[in-house]
Amino acid sequence: MTQLPAYKKLHKFENNLAESNSSRDLLNKFYMRRFKPDSIIEITKDLKKQKQWVDKELVFPDHIINIEEKTRKNSYRDVLLELKSSVQANTEGWATDPNKISNYLVYYIEPDKILYLFKYRQLRKATIENMTDWIDRYSIQLANNGSYISTNVAVPYYVIKESWVECTLHNLKLMK
Repeated sequence: MTQLPAYKKLHKFENNLAESNSSRDLLNKFYMRRFKPDSIIEITKDLKKQKQWVDKELVFPDHIINIEEKTRKNSYRDVLLELKSSVQANTEGWATDPNKISNYLVYYIEPDKILYLFKYRQLRKATIENMTDWIDRYSIQLANNGSYISTNVAVPYYVIKESWVECTLHNLKLMK
């Protein structure tokens, strides 16, 4: 087995999931307001959909909106785009995966109560088109997830927005 490099922080999927669940009520309230209150929010427990990067489904009488959620516990004024989910298995990260079926990426900065709502397909296209430039400008960050390593690039929000990605910024502090 390959020895993984030492890192300051170990990321565990289960811990990250538990942390993101702590924001569930506030995010659900946002979904109800943004996508209209007649929608029903269901947490997706389907492993197939999880592998397609779906965390929630907003269910309407005639369609479903698939949501991928990312919650950050610290405010870095950027969006951490996962390029490779696992370096060892050479699997695409959520920002580049062509099999992802999410309509939106919800990127929530918990300390600031700020939420970025990205159209996923546009974000993926911009990530792929700008990946080399963004890596040159902001460098690759490795994340030790225990048994595997993922690669990421932290790109400022305004740089992504300048790449013609439809994104809206929401201040959840104002939501009652």
